[in-house]
Amino acid sequence: NGYGKGDGTSQVFFDKLGLFMQRDGSTRTVTVTPVSMPLVDLVTLFGIPYLVGLVFLVICLWVYRLRGALRASRALLMFTAGVSLIATTFFDMNTTHHVVILWATSLSVSAGSAIHLALDFPQRMRFVERRPVMRFISWLLSLLFIIPVVLEILSPSSPRAYITTWQASYIYMAVAIGFFLITLLWRIVRSDSPIVRQQSRVIIFGAVLAFIPMLFYLLPTAFSATPPEFRSSFYFPLLILLPLSITYAILRYRLLDVDRLLAKILTYAVTMGLSLVVFYGLLALITMAVQRTVKADNPLVIALYLLL
Repeated sequence: NGYGKGDGTSQVFFDKLGLFMQRDGSTRTVTVTPVSMPLVDLVTLFGIPYLVGLVFLVICLWVYRLRGALRASRALLMFTAGVSLIATTFFDMNTTHHVVILWATSLSVSAGSAIHLALDFPQRMRFVERRPVMRFISWLLSLLFIIPVVLEILSPSSPRAYITTWQASYIYMAVAIGFFLITLLWRIVRSDSPIVRQQSRVIIFGAVLAFIPMLFYLLPTAFSATPPEFRSSFYFPLLILLPLSITYAILRYRLLDVDRLLAKILTYAVTMGLSLVVFYGLLALITMAVQRTVKADNPLVIALYLLL
């Protein structure tokens, strides 16, 4: 049983049987029939995000245990902890809202720690070397985003005012992701250290795979009144690639040959693409030649394809 108030002109009463709405002296009764949550929704809203959050937590504690004295390890600890909170509280944010403040503030914490990490690793930026206090500027920015989020949740100025503050946090996250990628590219091009360039290549490989799909969600969500659906089963698992790539760059001095790895990946991708083009091109040619539809499992098509 619960009770809630709207904009002052309406009162809403909830119970197990229905929804009773009193507005300007009139009463409406809306019957509500609860249903069990489908298993697929339980897996996508709770199972996958929570598992991803646990993986982030394990990664950050593992790296901090092995290289806790490094500035990069401490920055990575804050970033992975923030993303872990986003993932593990995702189910509550969509259901009971018990820890919605924790979820909303973790957005800005993750963005601020990503900027901090970009300034410090794999090589501290030159202006940060001259003024080390500059690496904390991202936390001041995070605080400026967190305060209105918390205020609008605890004491809303209007029923939908919190949406604007959340959209601002999404923009902040998108800017942080872009800044992180730009600083990695800058180090690849301008750094004098071959180790730093190699570390940057490793990290940007994981960052692109982890962040680019997320940007396609964050940008429309930040600027649109009707944001796209957030598919947690797709976005969250990809994020694991980023801390893994950073962890590898921190823990390993001798890095793998990223250029050779990327070349091999590109070679396999092109080969697979050409193979598909040849197969379906052959299928289309045979269909045109015999003037009837030929299926992909036709023995003649398969034999000709293997011969080619």
